[in-house]
Amino acid sequence: MQVLLQRIASISPKDMIKDFLLIGLGQRSVGYDEGIVDRILENQKGSLVLLAEKAVLTPQQKAVMLDFISDPEKMKEDYLHLLQ
Repeated sequence: MQVLLQRIASISPKDMIKDFLLIGLGQRSVGYDEGIVDRILENQKGSLVLLAEKAVLTPQQKAVMLDFISDPEKMKEDYLHLLQ
């Protein structure tokens, strides 16, 4: 378990968002590219629209994803704390 926590701690919040987006949206469904994470982090309203229209997530999962996007560092810390 400690190895898993260390591995997660070493991942940047931006890369975590990227991974979550690929899981929740799928690469083909949004035309995923490396710049999508930057665009989502810069535009909260656009993030909401993207997740609402494209994500194959439950409403609760979408809410969690929006929380993550609004403060990636805090959500990473919360995630690690939850796992501990």
